[in-house]
Amino acid sequence: MYLSCQPDAKHASQVYENKEMTVSDTLPLYASGSIKVKADQLVYPEGIRHILVEPDNDEYKFLHDPAIIYHKDALVAAWYNCPEEEIEDESCIRARRSFDGGVTWSKAEVIAEDKEKKGVFYVPVQMLSFDGDLYAFVGKMTGHDRIINTTTYRYSDKKRSWQELGETGDLFLPNCTPVKLENGNWIMSGRVASSRGQLPLVPAVLISPGDSIEKSWRLSSHRNIRKINTLKLLLL
Repeated sequence: MYLSCQPDAKHASQVYENKEMTVSDTLPLYASGSIKVKADQLVYPEGIRHILVEPDNDEYKFLHDPAIIYHKDALVAAWYNCPEEEIEDESCIRARRSFDGGVTWSKAEVIAEDKEKKGVFYVPVQMLSFDGDLYAFVGKMTGHDRIINTTTYRYSDKKRSWQELGETGDLFLPNCTPVKLENGNWIMSGRVASSRGQLPLVPAVLISPGDSIEKSWRLSSHRNIRKINTLKLLLL
């Protein structure tokens, strides 16, 4: 796994008539997929460094869905690993830490794995650093995209290991890092399945009860929103 780092990046946005959007003085983005840009015209942003976090190894040859967070003076990068193919035989969540801005990385640590060989696949992971604690929100599956739930884990500095706290959202697959809302709740985007064994095809979010990260979060899906809007129309 590689990281692309751009220290002290300047961000500004401006849209031009030729559909070119510039987010810095030297980095153009092209809004239309029909625009063709020659390789020698592509701009490489200044300051970006490509850093190897997880090298190839014989134990795990598949890596996907990396997440990264800054916590207590360290970069913590996590991902899910499989021995050969995606979500076959085993899928576990592993992580490494860097205390020097990504130059060197610690040995891999395990956040979640199927220790008892019950056929549970851990996919994917989202990270959160809050109030001195480091959390991982991990999807549990019975097979490829056959989601069980999202489970919360917390790192114990004392035990130097990850502790499973419990279910955060039933049938929910976490796709994005939690973000703090103005009302004090946290929101995490993802997808939800209609029932066990079904694919998680419905856009959804989990919403925390304030800063109580370790309690169950409330699920709100596209279907819920449509029902609410329909009810409002009927009431009107």
